[in-house]
Amino acid sequence: METNLIVKPFAELTNSALLALLFARNQVFIVEQGIQENEIDSHDLVAYHVMRFDEKDQIVAYARVYQQPQGVTFGRVLTMKGFRKHGLGRQIVKDAITTALQKFPQQPLTISAQAYLKKFYQSLGFVPVSSEYLEVGIKHLKMQYAPTDSGEA
Repeated sequence: METNLIVKPFAELTNSALLALLFARNQVFIVEQGIQENEIDSHDLVAYHVMRFDEKDQIVAYARVYQQPQGVTFGRVLTMKGFRKHGLGRQIVKDAITTALQKFPQQPLTISAQAYLKKFYQSLGFVPVSSEYLEVGIKHLKMQYAPTDSGEA
């Protein structure tokens, strides 16, 4: 599937891109996953928003990358329903990794991954660095980016 990648800091987002990413996050995390937490937070203001759009300019995949005191992270990773099973999840994570490494070089990259995606993230160069814990009612674990020479990412 052919998509267009757009990476923008919050201040450079167009109104339509902002609406698209907020709609996508609401649809996946609130409607589909039933998360009862506030979807919008202060990290949005300092994040690089990594988005993939299809040929009709519909957002199909998204992640946000931002700096934290202990390094850099990404989250809110999603692929829109109807666009799954096309490798877009893997692609948007690779895009997020690339963005993190380019925008925040020499900083550790750590994520809070949903536990059921452990093997997926391991296939992209992440290793678990914590036991499972609950975050917004879903099992998560901390994972650190530590690619090997044989790693895909």
